[in-house]
Amino acid sequence: MMLTAADLLMVSSLGAAAVAAVSIFSQPRMVVLCFPRSFSVALSAYVARRSGQRPDAPLTSCARASFLLGCGLSLLLLLGTWLGAVPLLRLAGVQSDYLSLALEYAFPALISLALSGPAIVLHGILTGVGDTRNVLAANVLGNGVNVVCNALLIYGLGHFPRLGVLGAGLGTAVGAGGTLTYTLALFLRRGCPASLRGAGRWLPERSYLRALGPLTAGTFLEQAAERAGMFTFSRLVAELGTTALSIHNICGSLCDIYYSFSQGLGKASLVQAGQALGSGRAGNLRQITTASRLAALWTGGGAMLLYLLLRVPLLRLYHLDGSDLALGCDYALCGCGEHPGGLGHDPCGTASQPGTHRLCGGVFPHQHCSGASDPHRSPGIHIWTRPAWGVDRPHRRSDNPGSVFYAGCATSFSREGKKLKISICILQTLTMR
Repeated sequence: MMLTAADLLMVSSLGAAAVAAVSIFSQPRMVVLCFPRSFSVALSAYVARRSGQRPDAPLTSCARASFLLGCGLSLLLLLGTWLGAVPLLRLAGVQSDYLSLALEYAFPALISLALSGPAIVLHGILTGVGDTRNVLAANVLGNGVNVVCNALLIYGLGHFPRLGVLGAGLGTAVGAGGTLTYTLALFLRRGCPASLRGAGRWLPERSYLRALGPLTAGTFLEQAAERAGMFTFSRLVAELGTTALSIHNICGSLCDIYYSFSQGLGKASLVQAGQALGSGRAGNLRQITTASRLAALWTGGGAMLLYLLLRVPLLRLYHLDGSDLALGCDYALCGCGEHPGGLGHDPCGTASQPGTHRLCGGVFPHQHCSGASDPHRSPGIHIWTRPAWGVDRPHRRSDNPGSVFYAGCATSFSREGKKLKISICILQTLTMR
């Protein structure tokens, strides 16, 4: 999220075409990241449960198998997206006037995704053992390297060439490489709870695959369905033209950062719940639920208020003014309401996504959670909401691009309300046990 936001911010001075060229890749990027992120969430729950059961048990085999699978998955995704880069961008709605610029950014950005995949997978293990500090350090390092490289390569500072959009893509790739290097250094230390060194298998065992397969599949279905809805909605906006797409993605990148508040709470509470269940302290789930709800209310509410008050100066950083700034402010206003303090996504954070009901070891009975207990049901929430509201097609509203934005935000309220009901159902099941 921060990599995309930094790239958009630093290329915004180059004009709307440059912003569109960078931002058109945002939805394809998120679709690709669904694969390692789903695996990472499943790993966090799996490792948290194991850590709760046996805190001193080595995780070397788990770390090695996960890293190997993460590398293989990233290479396959890189090969497929590299060969299909042009069709992928056309599917996302790229216009011919900035297609060449979009390709300049897309190819190095695809390399950055291949480097990010193994790092995201390993971060899932660190999160599972409760080591979020090093996950933060790795990501901050990568973002710092990205910003420095962007400044040097986009603007041509010093003896570096002025590469513009291409420089943004190269900076992203170098930043992702820095994150992966730091993460691997952590896992190669002997003191690491899931070190890659020492005794252990590299190939995944059957029990490992049986445990992680359903967890990853359920998480992936939910994330992929949400991405499908967002991808379709962004495609509708792209048909409105370069300026409309630029404003949409600038505001979207800011909303993604805001959305991280609920994601962080979701991961933290997921790990706490998994460790509590693994250690036989299921009675602590009620306390975790209450604390997470309060944390979501205060942190998310504060973030929403901050965004509402500062949306004008934030958007001015992206060189928006006049009618573009007014439209961006209206979109930001609706976007803040879409994620009210994490209450729509993870009110307690017990499960990162509705489809991950079994992440803590199958504690959600089907008869008690209905749709929430079936990872194949909740994806329908995301597939239909945004595209259904945009079915009138943008060309009927070309005189007012904001109407498409407002329609998308309106669908988000209905989508988030449904997810809130699912999450509450999960909470009630947890506290009943």
